[in-house]
Amino acid sequence: MLRAAGAAPGDTLQQVEGCTYSSPATGAVFAFGSGALGQPGGSGLTPLLAFQSTFTTTSTSNSAYSSVAGIFNLAAVQYTGSAPSTYGGSIRLRNAGTLQQCQDSAGGFIVYDASCVNTAKGYILFNTGHGGFDYFTTDPTGGAVTTGGTLTSSMVIGLVGKNPVPLQLLHASATSYGMALFLPETSLASGSVDGSYAVTDLAGAGAGATVSGAAFTDAGASATLSYDTPIIGVVQASGAINADLVFGNGLAALISPPGSAGAVFQLGQQL
Repeated sequence: MLRAAGAAPGDTLQQVEGCTYSSPATGAVFAFGSGALGQPGGSGLTPLLAFQSTFTTTSTSNSAYSSVAGIFNLAAVQYTGSAPSTYGGSIRLRNAGTLQQCQDSAGGFIVYDASCVNTAKGYILFNTGHGGFDYFTTDPTGGAVTTGGTLTSSMVIGLVGKNPVPLQLLHASATSYGMALFLPETSLASGSVDGSYAVTDLAGAGAGATVSGAAFTDAGASATLSYDTPIIGVVQASGAINADLVFGNGLAALISPPGSAGAVFQLGQQL
């Protein structure tokens, strides 16, 4: 669950009935639906991913994360109070568990470069208390370190087959939170991600989306897709839908362009 920055984890959800669970630490009630999670204290929903298998390690060696290291594109939603905004970017997870994120000047997608100007840095450590990784943010002008920093979020590294899918849960404060999905920064050709997808959005609405070459439909709206645009591994939709998409390992994420009115964030799973 989302916590204030630096807060200690340890809360365990307890079943109330059916798919409804309560938090003994906060009194919040969570309702799990198809691909969505009910937000505590309100009627809204947040897209949800669950993994059958996840990567874990308590090692702090320089090669502890070598099996899941890589360069990813990320699609994210960030809430400030009740107002969501979206952003894209790229991120590298290194063998020692350090991370570096890059964005363009508008908060959008950019090919990963260790010398990127708009950057954020940090590292992850496994927390056995909640079965996930604590994410510490460090000085963006400093080196790749695995000590110090500020606890700002959590991460689960799902495994789809042997392929890593990092999912970051952001909780900078009680009023600043969200999530980011990382999918590989690798070239995508037309036809490589064809299929039908089950999609959930910020309103908790479930819909169907289909990809067939350059043709894309989502909840009845249609768009044309441009692959590896604006960078490799990102697909740009234009038409009745104007958005950026990332694909990989049977998953998809769609975000509205950063700064656009009425932020859109969707997660999809290939059927």
